[in-house]
Amino acid sequence: MIIIISCSKNNPNNPTDNKLPLRTTSVNFDEVFLKFETDNKTVPTFTFFKDDGTAATGPRQWTADNDGTNTCYIYNAPDGESGNQMPSEQPSKPFPINGLKVYVYRGINPFEKVIRNDIEKQFYFYRYIGKLVIVAGMLEVDLDNFLVAVDTKTGYVFPYAVPEKWSALGSPAGWISAELGRTGDPNGGADITFEAHKFWQYDPIGVVNDDGTVTLYDFYITAQGNSDYKPRYTGTSPYRDIQ
Repeated sequence: MIIIISCSKNNPNNPTDNKLPLRTTSVNFDEVFLKFETDNKTVPTFTFFKDDGTAATGPRQWTADNDGTNTCYIYNAPDGESGNQMPSEQPSKPFPINGLKVYVYRGINPFEKVIRNDIEKQFYFYRYIGKLVIVAGMLEVDLDNFLVAVDTKTGYVFPYAVPEKWSALGSPAGWISAELGRTGDPNGGADITFEAHKFWQYDPIGVVNDDGTVTLYDFYITAQGNSDYKPRYTGTSPYRDIQ
């Protein structure tokens, strides 16, 4: 997958303070699966794709489940389909994630027990658990990370979770709702605060293209590369006025 970066004033990678248009997407998110990779600055790439029937583990499918609070759907991914680099100054080959389970919560925020506004029903919320295999059988890191919320009508990608704490390796190790107005300090200091809003009111961080690739906006790439997980609120969300 390619992350498109442009300095053009008219390029969607550089949203202004105006609302983004209410576009439509041709992607059926019930039919696609998610794979991802993070670089050495924890900047992710995401790709939504349809099953091609070639996975060694058999046909891919979403299976209904419950996380103890909400109904969710789980996809058991083949080992190594997704991977992460370790946070560092230099890029490296991604380490594979084994035992990967990708969760999607369809129309319900996993941090909530009820739907608070009908707007939430059109969002799919993604999360995953697995083991990052640094040295097989010797050094494996348990992962439980919250990813993004996708507006299934427009394809816009929104932040809905922020790290509450960080591991000694420099990666997130616990997540809270982005609506709380605070996030943990990766350097171990006091919590970093920001103006709290509903997740759908924050600026979208990217958009799912019709081919399933995801274009992340420049401001998000820069912030993520600096371990800045604060959601941005400048009014670009088409849903900024919905309470």
